[in-house]
Amino acid sequence: MSEIFKKNYINSVIFRIDYDNINLDKIWEFSWVISHEFSFLSPKSIESNMFSIDEKWDFKKIQQTNMIWVSKNSDNTKNIEIGNTHLFIEYKTYKNKDILLEDIELINSFLKIFSIDVIKRIWLRYVNIINDEKIKEFIDWNNYINENLLWVVNFTWDDENKLWLRYISNIHLKEDKYLINIISWIYNNDYPNQISKQEFILDYDCFSSFPLIINDSEYSITEIATEMNEIISKLFIKSIKQNLIDIMNG
Repeated sequence: MSEIFKKNYINSVIFRIDYDNINLDKIWEFSWVISHEFSFLSPKSIESNMFSIDEKWDFKKIQQTNMIWVSKNSDNTKNIEIGNTHLFIEYKTYKNKDILLEDIELINSFLKIFSIDVIKRIWLRYVNIINDEKIKEFIDWNNYINENLLWVVNFTWDDENKLWLRYISNIHLKEDKYLINIISWIYNNDYPNQISKQEFILDYDCFSSFPLIINDSEYSITEIATEMNEIISKLFIKSIKQNLIDIMNG
């Protein structure tokens, strides 16, 4: 998405696959495969809570310890996490989709090493945190963000008795074989105090609505990631106004 502009506001990009529970006994083999891109994978334990109902219909809390494997690249601009049911790569510095598509080749190696035939779900997420010194007041966002994403703000802005503290909008869509979640918001870290820093977040989450059977599917992970990227790029362009485009290309 970022290749359209000279600069971007991308804070995080996450590409994730989910699969049925597997044994990670070959994790060291995969660690060697990705060693040119990531340092050796390290184990990390995470705690999770589950609840069950006993024969007396009382809730019982069950605490589980799961093991995941994590690593970062040499300059800490991206990290990888692998669990028994998921793998994701997160980018903190993101130039263009070419880097993502290159890393998908590493994911394909992972699928072969662990003999994974079915991917239950594929995810692609872009988080943009938009801020600029020209944007000083809440109402200024009307000059940079599509007014259709700001209708609640504009609906109450002329009421002098109201003070804006936080704004969140959530839209769910379906396009072809993908589900899309769009969150536009001003989070306000100082909540419930008045907004002191103008930051507008555009968060796009696109994921597959069908399982991908690796050997039988007409689609590849690379093709799906490319289509998802195009969907999100179009939505981002639709979400902003020319004033913001000028800033990003200035």
